[in-house]
Amino acid sequence: MTADQALERAKAVLNIQDVWMHQSYAWMAKDFDPKFSDVELIGAQHKHVVARATFAEITDGQQHAPYLYRVYIDLGMRLVQVEENTDPANEGGADRPHVLASVEATLVAEYRTAEDPGEDALNAFAARNASYHVWPFWREYVVSQCDRMRLPRVMIPTMHLKHSAQ
Repeated sequence: MTADQALERAKAVLNIQDVWMHQSYAWMAKDFDPKFSDVELIGAQHKHVVARATFAEITDGQQHAPYLYRVYIDLGMRLVQVEENTDPANEGGADRPHVLASVEATLVAEYRTAEDPGEDALNAFAARNASYHVWPFWREYVVSQCDRMRLPRVMIPTMHLKHSAQ
């Protein structure tokens, strides 16, 4: 079975049940005042990692879909100071960017299924599909957290599905 076939198998049997925030963390550097900073000198960096997934059989006997699949996705956005005078000869730029603020979270997408689609299908789904379910929650969290902290607004782009040629 190809990776695309495995993904399609998982998509056919997994049904989204819930999305929630497992943990979150936000902070701002002591020397950063977002209300009096030059927005032109601030850049954003992003993190998006499928951290882990769990697949378990539910044994309470009341479920029509006896399997539970959870995908944990680590997401992050940090604001960094952009150097005004970057030396083009220094390919790596500054040693390390000065991090001004960070917003991070682990979001969980939970699915139910009546059958076990197999490890390859579950892995393909976690890597290529689960993020689409958590992404709207992540986008809203970043915008609202930036507003709460008076950080410059960072607009997380929408995700677009790539349609495979058939």
